[in-house]
Amino acid sequence: YSLVAEKSAFILKTAGDKRGFKQIILQDNEALQPDISADGRNMVFQSFLDGNWELYALRLAENRKDKIKTRLTRTTEAAEIFPRWSPNGKTVLFASNKDTRSFYDLYTIDIATKKVSRVTRDGRVGGDAVFSPDGKKIAYTSFSAKHGPEVYAINADGTGKKLLTGDKGENRLPAWSPDGSKIAFISNTEG
Repeated sequence: YSLVAEKSAFILKTAGDKRGFKQIILQDNEALQPDISADGRNMVFQSFLDGNWELYALRLAENRKDKIKTRLTRTTEAAEIFPRWSPNGKTVLFASNKDTRSFYDLYTIDIATKKVSRVTRDGRVGGDAVFSPDGKKIAYTSFSAKHGPEVYAINADGTGKKLLTGDKGENRLPAWSPDGSKIAFISNTEG
């Protein structure tokens, strides 16, 4: 999880079988929204280290010199936020306003090639997007002027967008069932 202090944010993890926590990010910079890869070897996070929100990957290691931090995105006057690993650890899903400057859409970045692909064109995507367990679909929240936040599903390549909720309540934070057949979410539809 991330811990936000007065002027800094640190990413912490539990210290294995010991009580307490171990600080992963050692320098004073903002590091938020950590997500650990399925194999537990890498972490992705957003940081304001270079003057705007960018994505970084960190190879997790006990030895400080073996921790390798890699900057994944490079934009100016835009933000890349809310990173989430794909189940296979080859791509990262994130939200960015790089094409609209005002509103956010979903993108993926291939870790090996650094190729970025745009997934949605809603312009109103929230930060709660997640891959399905097989990595073929994405559940996410998009804000509708008519109904507020709604939950959608889309293929990871950006095709097949489907509204899943569509009622008068606020619907957010989708989570896939382990077999990928269902999506749970929170809602205030009933007050």
